[in-house]
Order: sequence, then structure tokens, then C-alpha cells
Amino acid sequence: MANFHCVFTISMVIFQSILGFILAIGILTTIHELGHFLVARWCGVKILRFSIGFGKPIFSCYDKLGIEYVISMIPLGGYIKMLGEYNNNLDPQEQHMALHNKTIPARMAIFAAGPLANLLFALITFWLVWVIGFTAVAPIIGNVPHGSAAHLAGLKTLDEIVAVNNKTVVIWSDVTRQLLNSPDITAGITITIKDSKNIVKKHHALNAVNLDATDVLASLGLEPYDPIVPEVGEILPHSAASSSDLREGDIILAADSIKITTRTALSNYLRSKPRQLVMLDIKRGNKTNIKIFITPAAKLLDGGAEVGFIGIRYASKTWPKELLRTKRLGPVAALSAASQDLHTTIILATSILKKMLFQEISMHSIGGPIAIAKHAGMSVNAGISYFLHFLAWTSVSLGILNLLPIPFLDGGNLLYCLMEAILGKKITDRCRPIGAKIGITLLIFLTCLAFYNDLLRW
Repeated sequence: MANFHCVFTISMVIFQSILGFILAIGILTTIHELGHFLVARWCGVKILRFSIGFGKPIFSCYDKLGIEYVISMIPLGGYIKMLGEYNNNLDPQEQHMALHNKTIPARMAIFAAGPLANLLFALITFWLVWVIGFTAVAPIIGNVPHGSAAHLAGLKTLDEIVAVNNKTVVIWSDVTRQLLNSPDITAGITITIKDSKNIVKKHHALNAVNLDATDVLASLGLEPYDPIVPEVGEILPHSAASSSDLREGDIILAADSIKITTRTALSNYLRSKPRQLVMLDIKRGNKTNIKIFITPAAKLLDGGAEVGFIGIRYASKTWPKELLRTKRLGPVAALSAASQDLHTTIILATSILKKMLFQEISMHSIGGPIAIAKHAGMSVNAGISYFLHFLAWTSVSLGILNLLPIPFLDGGNLLYCLMEAILGKKITDRCRPIGAKIGITLLIFLTCLAFYNDLLRW
């Protein structure tokens, strides 16, 4: 019976992952291609085919304009086929509807429409998340580092922040937003807290002169409370952990004989030990006397400082209900919050992409369809708000990725248009296929790398 339950659980996880993946890719591809489709129609370009997926069609139909709508076998993207996109030998009566005969601004609008549709969809989806509401961790303070701004202000472990500068906060993202929006941080920030006995205390003046926008909470000593024990959920390939005896499911009890009770405490300790041997006390099943030695790799931060990193992801655990809060906004306030979310996500996604291109982040961090399916399944299981948030995040990433100046992507087509505008003549038909082959080769390489990384994590 136990084996049947295990198989059933694994089957449900796989089913949710596949379902989440199909839903996510189907929705995001349709939105992206619909952007191209609508703007191309508006610019007078004849559409031949609108396909969701690649490869052999498994379903197709035509509308009264002769446009073929297709669902294809490989659900890893989609495309629209436009008249004059690759073949310039057309019927003279159709030349005015050909893509290559449209003005440079019109073609640029068509190519940019897909990524912009993804960003607009992300904004709408973020807005829906705020209107529907979602449950997140309450802003309860964990460890307060000695000498930090929070410590000097008198804040203590298990204090719950209920207002920042007299503006109500419900979850940690509210706290971060209010701290960043404080008009004059040099004058100090007023924190209103509720202690573990539910007694509200006001007027904790927080010195925010050293506030760091890249890590607001840590720079002020506001460490979120984390009651969940550090259990290894995933070991990243080519990491210090993968070279050690650590296994998924291990619970870390101590580091260098120092008792560890939370994930935050473990992360902070390991961050302080780059390139230094650390002894971990492990609980594995019923065994509690396992000791593992590991040397955290050094990870370079933007400011030049080094921190330790062993390459694990913690197991997902359900937080106690008393530590969770539900956040919901009205339509107008939700639009403002969604705009900030979109702005933050674009900056973060662009930063990650830049670091990958300049090898500041390992190429092994690239995830493919299996990783997307896994996260999609987890978000489906967590609820509609979390799935919508996953869609918004992925939509932003898809939009930015398509703007890369690589032939065969939208960014590559935009680059051709800019070159044509600068040179005063069109890119020759001989150059375009060469560029397309280079682009396709690069995309195939990245796809294979992503699949390889997925299989290493599987």
C-alpha cells in the first residue's frame, strides 16, 4: 500500500507538471504570436499561417480570409507565417501585402509586437494576482544582527512589522516597497511593530543611511523569520554539494558544531565561509550521527565581496498558517503594484541574462522544458495566484529573450531593420539565410544545453 501511495504521488506530480507546462507554453506562445498577428494585420500584411507549436500539424482549420490556424506536435513555441517573409517571388497583385514591401517602421512594429505583447500580458497578470489576492509570509523579524540598524532601533526576534512610516504593511514585499519609497531615508524610518504578545509598539526610528536597494532588508538587519528546518530539496550540478556526500532529503542540524534550526541561519553561515572547510551534521532518515565535510565555493557579488555557496535548493515546505497573511488590493492600487512588479521583474530578468552572457553566472543555471514543467506544476499545485505569478514571470523572460539581437529571433529581425535604416538599403537575400542558420544553430545549442542541465537535475 505504501508503494502504491508513493507511485500515485509521483504520478500526480508528473501529471501536474505536464499540465502546467502545456497550459503555460500554450498561453504564452498564443499571446506572443497574437501580438505579431494583430500588428501585422493592422499594417496590411497577409497572414498565411498561425501555428502553436512546431513540426507536423495535428490540427488545422482555415478562416474566411484563408489564414490557416494550426496546432503542431512540438509544444515548444509557435510562429506566424507572413506573405513575403522568405519568398520575394510573389503574384504582382499581392506585392502590397508582402512583409518585405512594408516600411521599416511598420516591420519594426510587427517584430516588436510579440515581446511587447508578453510584457503587456505580464502587467495584466500581475494586476490579476493583486486583485484576486494571494497568501504570503508575514513580516515577522527573525535574527537581528548585532550592530545593525534594526538592532540599534530596538527591534527584536519575532516582532511583526505592521506599518512603515505609518503605512500599513501585510507581507514582506510591502515592507520592501515602503522602505524603497521612503522620501527621505536620511531622516530615519518609523517602524511600527507588534510583538509576540500582540502588543503594538510605535516609533522605532530606523537609521536607513546605509540602505542598499539591491538587498533592502539585509542592509538594515531585517532578517525574515524562518521556522522551517533546512532540508536539501535539490542539489545543483557542478556545485560543491554535488561533489560531497550530501543527498536530497538530508536535514542539516549543525555547521561546525553550531546548532542550525532554520534555512536562513544555514545560508548566512555558509555565506561567511567561502573556500573554507565546513563540517555539517546531517539527519538522514533515522540516522542523526552523519558528518559531511564540504568547502563552499566563492560567489562574487556585484560589490566585489565574496560569499560562500554550496549549490543546494531547500525542500519546499508548508508554512504554519499563523505565519501567513493574505494580501489583496483594489483595482487602482493593484495597477500601481503590478507596474512596480513588472519593472522589478524586467530589471531582474535582464540582469540575470547579462550575467549569463558575461559568464558571471554558470551556463549550467539555464533551465529548459523540464525545469519549466517542474515550476509550472508546483505553481499549479500552489493555487491560481501562484500560477498566474509564474505566467507573468515567464512571460517577461520570454519577451526579453526574444529581443536578443540573434537572427531568427525578433531581436535579430529588429537588428536587420536598423541596419537597413543606417545603410539605406535592404539586407540581401543571400545574407539572410546565413544569419538564420547562425541563429538557429545558436538556439539549438542553447536548447540542448538547457535539456542537458534539466537531465542533470532530474
